[in-house]
Amino acid sequence: KHESLVEYIWYGNPMGVNTIYNEINELDAGSYAVVKDSKIRISKYFDINDIKEVRLGEREAIERINNLLHQSIKRHLISDVPVGVFLSGGIDSSAITALASKYNEGAINTYSVSFDFSGGPNELKKAEKIAKRYGTHHNEMHISGGDIIPYIEALIDAHDSPFGDAADIPLYILTKQLKGSIKAVMQGDGGDELFGGYSIYNTMHNVKNWQLAQWLSGLISLSCTRNYQALRLQRFIDAITEKNEALRNAKLLTTETRQTNPLRVFCEKLRKKLASHNPFKRYEEVYEAYAGNKSLVQKAFFTDTQIILKDTFLEKVDKATMANSMEVRVPFLDKDLSEFALSIPAETKVKRGKQKYLLKRALAGIVPEEILYGKKTGFSVPYQYWLKKDLSGYFRDQIATKRVGSIINKEEVWKLFQQHKQGKGNYGFLLWKTLILSVWLNKNDFEIN
Repeated sequence: KHESLVEYIWYGNPMGVNTIYNEINELDAGSYAVVKDSKIRISKYFDINDIKEVRLGEREAIERINNLLHQSIKRHLISDVPVGVFLSGGIDSSAITALASKYNEGAINTYSVSFDFSGGPNELKKAEKIAKRYGTHHNEMHISGGDIIPYIEALIDAHDSPFGDAADIPLYILTKQLKGSIKAVMQGDGGDELFGGYSIYNTMHNVKNWQLAQWLSGLISLSCTRNYQALRLQRFIDAITEKNEALRNAKLLTTETRQTNPLRVFCEKLRKKLASHNPFKRYEEVYEAYAGNKSLVQKAFFTDTQIILKDTFLEKVDKATMANSMEVRVPFLDKDLSEFALSIPAETKVKRGKQKYLLKRALAGIVPEEILYGKKTGFSVPYQYWLKKDLSGYFRDQIATKRVGSIINKEEVWKLFQQHKQGKGNYGFLLWKTLILSVWLNKNDFEIN
């Protein structure tokens, strides 16, 4: 499906009801289908636009968040088998570990991942401190780029289609190694989208100030620079100065741009067909459904739950872990907690643009201050490093096949690959998406439209 392929190469996955296959759609979030007499009727049982905004004092909001989070952890610990925690060392997984340790009978098992590349974000030391503080049975797994090729191919089968978020790799490997020893784990998905853990919320809060820097984008273009940091700044300025609200949000959440044109990885015939499709269509649909009185920051909150949480993060968690028969539980998406969080005005949750302002206040005394107010480093899989090193030969072999050559512009992709290896441009995510698409093409025998 051409529209899905365009969304994939821009974002790493199709969106909404789209899949990569013609005549196959997903059910949208909050929907169910009834099949009767060969007819399908789709109904919606939940709509985020039905969430009513509540006005209450900050102290009351903090108390309710605290109580609902305690309640959620108790609920998610109910099981016939032991429940562990994926502990990254960030605020959300640390909060889950702290509360699970309080309510679990005996020490809880926690699990963290390290990589063979030390140049990226790393919260392992924080995870170790949290594990020690709460007396968990802590387990750490090391992942090397030289070992991941079988897992890349296994994940192609698990997802049934190309999927570009490389964070599915550690989830798959971890659950594969744990298979048989533990059946259920908790993870912190949803905390960022519900309580404001991303910089985009601060960006939207200060959008008018950023738009004054529009002249800088033109200056960077005139310089013809290939400096990665300068081009990254230009991409950000071009996105933040976009007048259309939906397009602004969409452009802020992709590393690709119209100028760099991710469609260039496709052969000319396919590229011409794809050029007519709008990669930002889903964002426009979601924004069109919002009531006009929502603030920019609130729209960003709602959009993340409708798109990036559903189409990327929960897709990643579900497919990568269920492939190994592991149940992952997400306490921040507990019905009562999530509905209350969505009802809180965005400006209260990220007061004066401070990320997770309200959640941090609610977690005071539960999560150490060094975790709550330390620098957010995030969880990053070093696929860009692996492409330069361990996966270089694998990348070359995957794009070299006749099947891939019918879709991919191998000369252009190889040129980008060489520039990436030489450090002359950071095309890591585009190349990773191209690799995953190529592996998928090589593993599946079907007609390519």
